[in-house]
Amino acid sequence: MISARTEKVDFNIVDRLINEKFISWAELARMAGISSATIFAIKAGRRNASFRTIRKIADALGVEPKDIVKG
Repeated sequence: MISARTEKVDFNIVDRLINEKFISWAELARMAGISSATIFAIKAGRRNASFRTIRKIADALGVEPKDIVKG
């Protein structure tokens, strides 16, 4: 279950999805309306994603937030 605080994004799944859609990480950030720096900080494990950020990434990829959260 996704909490109201922060979660870890499963970037193996996100990576597979962006490859299937033939988009770059920077393009995903643009589509999600978040900065590339935010995407890369979350990907590098320097920060967790808020539910709002997870929702934006999921929406940009056309999936549900639960589909890209570790756990």
